[in-house]
Formats: sequence, C-alpha cells, structure tokens
Amino acid sequence: EAGIKNVQGRVGMIERYEDALDIGLALHACGNATDHALRKAMQNLAAFVVSPCCVGKLKYSLKGGSSFSESWREYEDWDKALKQRKSVLESRPPPVLEELQHPASSWMQSCLTEEEFEVLASYADFHAEARPIQQLCKLNVEIDRAKGAKEAGYFSCIVKLTGEESYPKNDCIIGVHPNSAAFTDWICAEEMLR
Repeated sequence: EAGIKNVQGRVGMIERYEDALDIGLALHACGNATDHALRKAMQNLAAFVVSPCCVGKLKYSLKGGSSFSESWREYEDWDKALKQRKSVLESRPPPVLEELQHPASSWMQSCLTEEEFEVLASYADFHAEARPIQQLCKLNVEIDRAKGAKEAGYFSCIVKLTGEESYPKNDCIIGVHPNSAAFTDWICAEEMLR
C-alpha cells in the first residue's frame, strides 16, 4: 500500500524465518525473540535495529522453549492448542529450535552463570513504573546482547527511543557488520554524532 517494493513484513516466529535479509527490524521483540532477530540478522551479515521487551520471558529460552512459552514452540499452533487443550502439541514431537546461549557475550559469561543471568533477566522485566534496579538490570541484559554482536564482528550500540516516554522499555540495539551494504551509512551517522 505504501508503494515500497523492497520491504516485506512478516508475522510469525522469528526463529522460523528462513529468507535472506539486508536489514533486520524487530519492534517489541519479547524475550528471546530479540535474540533470534539478532541471530537471523547476523547469519545474513545484515544490519539490525531491535527494540527488545519482556526480558523476563528469557526464562522460556533458558528452559529450552520459545519466545512465549516454556513448552509451546509454534506460534501457529497457539489458538489450536488452547482449543484442543494442548493435544495437538502432545501428538507430535516439538520442532528443534536453534539453541540460544545466555549470557550472549563472553564478557557477561565471565561475570554470571546461566542461573545468575536468569535472575538478572527476571529483575529486568517490568511493565510500567520501573525501579532503578530494574532499569539497571535491563540495561545489562541489552549490553550483553550488544557485546555479543560486537564479538561476532559487528559495530553495535544501545540507544533510547525518544518521544516514547509512555513506553518504559524504549531501549534499541543497533548494529552493522563491516561487510554489509549499510556500513557506509553507519560511518556517516557516527561522524555526524561527533
């Protein structure tokens, strides 16, 4: 409708996306959906802009589940499973998901065990008025993600979305790989900010 021919939007599980991409954009990517969006972008050496939220849902991936459930692994089966009391999911083996590693960066891995990271992520989850400790915990989760991207060869940073004061989770992780087409734009933007 907008006349843009080189942009596609998709609804579904990010971890199931298989097409090539030049830029990964994920807004309100709950829990490990953020990590899957980052992984998909990095697999394609694509630039990314990701706005994470619902950090507490990382508990699901830490237990081998999906972005939204410890046991359900298919977004498409959500309604069906609710109607059929999970029988559709119990009748077949769950699909294999790419395993995520938490913490994502070697820096955070040297600071916290996976169990300690789970505690950090649970404190980082908030919905409205956040206490300073919750904001600090969330920032550390996002720093871990950005550092993980840097360890994969990306230039990355964390910014706050402006004009979104009513949205408490306004962090945004941005990254670009030196081999991506967007790298020149990244350098120009970085020079403008100096």
